[in-house]
Amino acid sequence: MVKIDWAKMVGSEAAKLLSEGDPAKAIEILEGDIEISRELREMIAAMLKGFGPNKTKLVIKGAGEQIKKDYTNFHRDYDLYNAVEDEIAKSGCTITEACERLSGQAMLGAEAIRKSYQRMNQA
Repeated sequence: MVKIDWAKMVGSEAAKLLSEGDPAKAIEILEGDIEISRELREMIAAMLKGFGPNKTKLVIKGAGEQIKKDYTNFHRDYDLYNAVEDEIAKSGCTITEACERLSGQAMLGAEAIRKSYQRMNQA
């Protein structure tokens, strides 16, 4: 591996190399004695947010740990699952009919509600 002189690099050039996916380069940048430019710090922050060059996203995870799944829609799906179950219990209709009845209230189409229900039912 070639030793990179980070002190002579412009921040965007260093971030471009980092975006190519070699974690050794990121470690060398962060552990090095050189001053990290504002441009490079902003580029690393953008990568952590998922907006880095080459559509790069840096992911932080613990040793031996899988990347955590995004649960932003879990509560919505759980509420929809319960609403469909309640509708079926209340009126004795099918899942498809319950999804169609709820589509106006949930601001989602019947197909989206059905898929959400199926995801939660499998879980």
